[in-house]
Amino acid sequence: MWMFECGCVCMCADFLAVMVQRTTIQRPLSMLIDPVYFTPRLVGAEDEARQGLYRVPDHQRFPAWQLPKKQKLVDSVLNNYPIHAVILNRHFEVVNGLVSEYFTVEDGQTRMTTLQDYLLGRFCTDDEDDHHPNRFFQDLSLEQRQTFLNYQITLEIFAASTENGIADHVIAEIFTRLNSGKPLGDHDKFHARMDTPVVNYVQNRLKRHPDLIVSLKDVGDGRSRRGLGDLIGVVLAIAFREGTVVSGQSCLTTSYEQNYKHLMTQISEAQHTEIISFFRTFLSTRYPHKTRHFKITGLLGVCASCWVRYGVIRPEIFWYADQCAQDPHYQPETFKTLNKGDLRNSQGLAILRRVDKIIQEYTNVHA
Repeated sequence: MWMFECGCVCMCADFLAVMVQRTTIQRPLSMLIDPVYFTPRLVGAEDEARQGLYRVPDHQRFPAWQLPKKQKLVDSVLNNYPIHAVILNRHFEVVNGLVSEYFTVEDGQTRMTTLQDYLLGRFCTDDEDDHHPNRFFQDLSLEQRQTFLNYQITLEIFAASTENGIADHVIAEIFTRLNSGKPLGDHDKFHARMDTPVVNYVQNRLKRHPDLIVSLKDVGDGRSRRGLGDLIGVVLAIAFREGTVVSGQSCLTTSYEQNYKHLMTQISEAQHTEIISFFRTFLSTRYPHKTRHFKITGLLGVCASCWVRYGVIRPEIFWYADQCAQDPHYQPETFKTLNKGDLRNSQGLAILRRVDKIIQEYTNVHA
């Protein structure tokens, strides 16, 4: 119920009863992740996570980040990049006749767990990171350790305006709304890095090449940026085809997590010539090259994977493209021996296995 008085909007007493108070402060990272104050929620040790100043509530999931994502977070802290705030719910309890406060971690427990694990030497930084290569916390310089420990974490603390606390359904509603926004997809993330040499190359040189502009002009544009990550994956795969820095096949992916570290690569003239040669050859297949077909999961990925391995698109792949042009649902019989991941996965090694099966199928058909 809303009441209007003297041009002001007032809320009824029932709404005020569940009014949430919010406070935003900053604290050094060391005061948040020190084992004295925080114990992660781990399988078999759930009770320990309910102790200390910062506690993980039962409704939280167990941390499940893979190593590359953990390393990226640590790198952000070491570079003093901003990370999301940790959101806490304030509580009071009586211990030995004394009233004390504690906080439940409602959003951010995985980040806290990851950073504590790094502090305790449970993993090292990315070995391909130019600034902090392959180093455990104890291997950092004194200055770098201080940067990590003194990194300022934003804490957003909420509590009820009444002594009854915040009801569980209110907490659930808060975090349903907090997490309702659509996260940035890989294509959006790449587009946000237009200042890097690779993304700039794709958008302003590759797509504007006279032989490619008609076919590529709409790829990676529009609201979805669809296809941008695919083009970047192919460009990096061909640029690293010889494997002098990293494996070209490993770059054949749309994953921002996997390819962001290579975006500062300068594309040489020799690499540019080969990239253009690849796309010219790819566009010469009979497959209908519409915007939606410029996907690493489709013929583009198969052709790029073949090029990375052999330096050409082999005749077997042209034959496969002809079959797909006649029947969009065509699959070689040899694909039946692939597992589900290799059939659909957009990662380089899975695509390479499909290439091998296409070559095998062509051999069987023409034997």
